[in-house]
Amino acid sequence: MSIGQIKNPYLQQVLFQNLSSSTIQPNQLKNSAQLLNSAMTAKNSNASISAAGNKLNNISSTIRKSGDMQAYEGFQSALQRAGASSDPLQMTRFVNSANMVAGQAPATLNDSFAGLARTTGQSDTGLIEGFNKAFTSTVEKTGVAGLKSFNKAFSNVENADYSTSSVGLGANLQKFFSTASQAITAGKSGEESLSNLQRLAKGIEISESAGDIYKFFNEFTGPDPKKSFV
Repeated sequence: MSIGQIKNPYLQQVLFQNLSSSTIQPNQLKNSAQLLNSAMTAKNSNASISAAGNKLNNISSTIRKSGDMQAYEGFQSALQRAGASSDPLQMTRFVNSANMVAGQAPATLNDSFAGLARTTGQSDTGLIEGFNKAFTSTVEKTGVAGLKSFNKAFSNVENADYSTSSVGLGANLQKFFSTASQAITAGKSGEESLSNLQRLAKGIEISESAGDIYKFFNEFTGPDPKKSFV
C-alpha cells in the first residue's frame, strides 16, 4: 500500500504509521490506553508501557506539564471515545496524529482538546466521535497549520451568538465537525485541503450568528464548495 508523494516528512511519518500498523496496533492501543490510565492514577507505578502506550504517555505528559487541565479533560474524553469506536483504526490514527502535534505545537494541541472539553460532555459520544474524525483528518492532511485553522473555526462556532437563534451549539458543532471532515477529505493534496479548511474558517468568521453559520455549512458543502470568502 502506498502513501503517495508527501513533501512534509512529519505528515509522511504519521500516515506511514497509520498504514503499516493497521493490523497490530488497534488492540495494542486499547490495552496500552488501559495500562496508561492505571499508570497515571497509581502511585509509584512501575508498569511497563508498550511503544503505543509511550505515544499516549507523551501526549498525556505534554498536556499535563502545560497545566491546562481543561485540555487534559478533553483529551481523556477523546481518547475514551476513540477506544470505543466501531472503527478499529480510529484509535491508531488519533494517537499518531495527537502525538505528532504534541511534539511540534503543544499549545495548538491544548487548544483543540480544551475546546472539546468546554463544548461537550462525556455523554456526547456523537459529537466527540465527530471531533476525533475531523481532528485526525486535519492533522494527517494539513499538519499543524491546518489544526490552527480548525481551532479558529471551532472557537468561532463556540462563541457565536446563540441568544436569538433556534440553532443550538450542539447542532452547529455536529455540522462543523462533519463539514470540516468533508473539506479535508475533498482536497486532492495537502495544500488543497488546507485551502478548503481556511475558507471554511473564514466563512464561519464572517457569518457570526449561530443561524447564519448553520446555513453557511449547508452552502459550503453544496454544489460550489470552493466559493471564495476572502
